Amino acid sequence: MDCLSSANQSSLGLFDFLFSNPFYLNFHQPVLFEASQTQSNPIPIYPHSLRAIALTIAKNLNETFDLHPASAHSTDPNADIISPVVMICLPNGVPFVSVLLGTLAAGLTLTLANPALKPQELCYMIATSKPVLIVGLSLALQNIRGAINLASLDYQPEIILVEDSKLSPNVKTYTTLLTPKEQGGTFKMDKSETRRRIALILWTSGTSTGKPKAIKLSHHALTFSVSALSKIHPQYRLRPQRFTGFAPFYHIFGVTNVLFVAITIGATIFIEPKFNLGSFLKLIKREKITQLHLSPPVAAMLGRLKDIKKQDFVSVTSAVSGGAPLEGDLVEDVWRKTGIWIKIGYGLSETSGVTHQIGDTIDEERLGCAGVPLEGVEVRIEGGEILVKSESMMNGYLGEGQVGSKIWFRTGDLGLLDRSGHLWITGRVKELMKVKGYQVSPSELEAFIRPIEHFQESVVGAVYDPEQASEFPRAYIVPLDQNLKSICQSTSLANSESVTNREQFACLAQLAKQAIEANCVNYKWLRGGVIFIDEIPKSDAGKILRRALGSKLNGVLVKIYDHQPRRDSRL
Repeated sequence: MDCLSSANQSSLGLFDFLFSNPFYLNFHQPVLFEASQTQSNPIPIYPHSLRAIALTIAKNLNETFDLHPASAHSTDPNADIISPVVMICLPNGVPFVSVLLGTLAAGLTLTLANPALKPQELCYMIATSKPVLIVGLSLALQNIRGAINLASLDYQPEIILVEDSKLSPNVKTYTTLLTPKEQGGTFKMDKSETRRRIALILWTSGTSTGKPKAIKLSHHALTFSVSALSKIHPQYRLRPQRFTGFAPFYHIFGVTNVLFVAITIGATIFIEPKFNLGSFLKLIKREKITQLHLSPPVAAMLGRLKDIKKQDFVSVTSAVSGGAPLEGDLVEDVWRKTGIWIKIGYGLSETSGVTHQIGDTIDEERLGCAGVPLEGVEVRIEGGEILVKSESMMNGYLGEGQVGSKIWFRTGDLGLLDRSGHLWITGRVKELMKVKGYQVSPSELEAFIRPIEHFQESVVGAVYDPEQASEFPRAYIVPLDQNLKSICQSTSLANSESVTNREQFACLAQLAKQAIEANCVNYKWLRGGVIFIDEIPKSDAGKILRRALGSKLNGVLVKIYDHQPRRDSRL
């Protein structure tokens, strides 16, 4: 019996499933606590109130904005159904959650974007997904408008701002979605339609072009994934759960593991404006948090804490890490200091989130293991690459062919299965970096550095920082100036600080820094620094050998940010 049939929810759309109490848990507590910058106490939002807000938004989307679900009737009975798209470009908070749920209830399609993206990054998402409505912050209005202009659409998307904008008083605000306060119904769909109707379009990085790919996730795939996730944690049925809400909801880990699971099991999410380690630790103790959803950098922070008391974490019964691999020794460090056993898992946006999860019991022999497949997931290794098949599989990439649950999906990750069926991640086929849980394409950054006239060639690799448990982008640049190139050839990296023409190298590094900062969100910045070298390592066929970059012994390293990762390139 699969996850959905066991919960008797196989014919529900995602919104109806989330609020159906599929596991018959009666924990009467708020679903959201959002810290306010103007009030000292968090504001509680209960499930019935959140549902009512969502249904009001759904009615206004359908009637005030005249947005209606796409028809299921098509000449191709297997074709995806994509309704008018609503883009949410917001940080975690009640507005984000309300608009997301309201859009689902209205039968429309969602796409989610990082609110910190620059116009050059956001425009591709807009041009590809073609949203008719964009909900964002007033502070990001210029970025949103700039992205729309760059996208060169043949129509003008409506913009809704969460706060009033003094820059543009004619722009509609979030209150437009809440007025009038009449509630509508939820859009209903039959069982076969749940597999075809696209609920979410999420984004991942490409491996060659640098452009993000648009992942189509159906109502069925997301419902199956959330149901499976809700079943693998036995503590969910024993007592009310209390989650931290720092994982971004525009990311698959945040939207499925935290938001959707919380609604399904009746948990409470405590949302704060931004992550701060001190506030995070106080929140755990004050609110008696039961489960932590961590990124590897946050796990690394916990592992480095010195004056830490295990009793401050006594309420925490479980912790999970997502977004990027987590090294076994770091899991052990956190366990020794806090008593928290971080469960490592494995998953992708393409699989609607987690496909593997390690068990609840402490097993030092399997430190660093990604665990066993969730219910409904199959896995195999082919040529060292992990292949996955699952009911939670995406329908495909927007503009490309179908995938679906019956096709083996090549993940681009390398791994192996031990005799007991546990998955171990050993590397990546694809040339992507994992920067604090975010995928970053080297070629995207190279496209901004390459046009700089003082550079002959440039390539971007990854440098790993064990203190932050994250990779960071590092640029390898061949200067056009022959004298500087000769200095690179004859200078050991260890002697970079004492090299002649140091100021000239520093000025060139600033050009690369400025090019990235002007065009990219801050997690893509060159925090790994710049290394000037005499030539880029290439194969006989002329292909760049990224993995050979880390073995370069000669060159000039220029640090352009205060913190510099210590370990060298993994690409």
